[in-house]
Amino acid sequence: MESDFNSKAVTFGALQSRLIRLINRQMQNGEFTERGLARMLAVSQPQIHNVLKGARKLRPELADRLMWKFSMSVLQLLEDAELKEELRSRREL
Repeated sequence: MESDFNSKAVTFGALQSRLIRLINRQMQNGEFTERGLARMLAVSQPQIHNVLKGARKLRPELADRLMWKFSMSVLQLLEDAELKEELRSRREL
C-alpha cells in the first residue's frame, strides 16, 4: 500500500518526546519538582514520575494540561527548520 505520509513530517510521538524533554529540563534547572508538578496538574506524583521516565505513555489529556499550565503552543515544540519547511511547502500550494 502506498502512503502519502512524508517521512520528514513531525509525528505526534516526536512532539510528545520533545514536551517530556522540555519538562525534564525545567525540573533539572530547579524550576519545579515532580511533586510540585503533580500538584499543579492535579495528578499523582507516581504518575508524573512514570511519564517523565518513559515507563508510562503521555496521554493527550495530560499533554494538554502541561501545555496549558506552561502557556505553550504546539508550534513551540517544532524546530526552526521544521517551521520554515512547513511555511515553504504551504507557499507552493
